[in-house]
Amino acid sequence: MAKIAELPKKLKRARMSAGFSQKELAEKLGLSGKTISAYEKARAVPPTPTLARISEITKVPVQDIIGERQVNYNGEILKSIRELNSSVRNIERLLEQLAREGIYAKEKHKKSN
Repeated sequence: MAKIAELPKKLKRARMSAGFSQKELAEKLGLSGKTISAYEKARAVPPTPTLARISEITKVPVQDIIGERQVNYNGEILKSIRELNSSVRNIERLLEQLAREGIYAKEKHKKSN
């Protein structure tokens, strides 16, 4: 398990990666915003069932929150974006090749504005 000092940062990171304010997460957990603030400022430690609910709500695995496994979500997102961009470029190249061969007519498949 991670050092207890790391838990508040990981809780905040999980909340923020899910796009929740402290108040929004607190409402989903049936807690007060002050309680979430206390967790994130190391003034209190969430009980195990609360950690499980935070994991469920934020879609961040408990192992990542408690530090058994570290994941760089920003890095994963950037990697996914690069892979998608690469796939799009490959599809565009393939469509251009098919159009040159007369198999695919670009004009028929363009979106109408």
